[in-house]
Amino acid sequence: MFGVADPDTTFFEKFPVTHLLLDVASRRRFVEIHPKISQGAKVVHKYYITNRAVDLIRVAGVTGNERADAYRLSAFERGQLALTGKLQDPDGSSIRELMNMDSSNIAVNMYMGVRSETDSNYLDARFFYQCAVDASPTDFNLRAELARLNFDMYQRSGDAQYRQHALIQFREAHRLNPGSSRVETALEEVERSK
Repeated sequence: MFGVADPDTTFFEKFPVTHLLLDVASRRRFVEIHPKISQGAKVVHKYYITNRAVDLIRVAGVTGNERADAYRLSAFERGQLALTGKLQDPDGSSIRELMNMDSSNIAVNMYMGVRSETDSNYLDARFFYQCAVDASPTDFNLRAELARLNFDMYQRSGDAQYRQHALIQFREAHRLNPGSSRVETALEEVERSK
């Protein structure tokens, strides 16, 4: 869509597009071609496809397309905004709806893990990251994130079980993607620690 020589600058006006999945190169091109839309667009979630970071971006509400602009936020988006205080949720229904979503929803589990970790609820964060890994056991990024948290917990507490969990997850992440220097460096750091 953004890699063509002669892009259609009226594309979003013609078609009811609500969200885009963009890697770094596509995002750069999107900003060049559609500067006004890109300014109002919101990142909903970041995913990793092998080594490539991909952002899920909501463009609904800023495209000028009546149908797209009538988009209602998903339960994930409402819950996420409520948790960050960017959406009024006086009865907590948006947060409850988010928490009641399918336990194998990787995005929800990773988001809740990050939120829990930010709030220093490390055991909750570990639970949510583990749920994400269980839902997608071949995703090396998810395993690396769980390993990183376990290693942080080991460094905070000195509890060797967290170091052991970090080793297991980093080794598996490395097996799944031996080309990741980030994982290799982290694994070496955990192996050197005692």
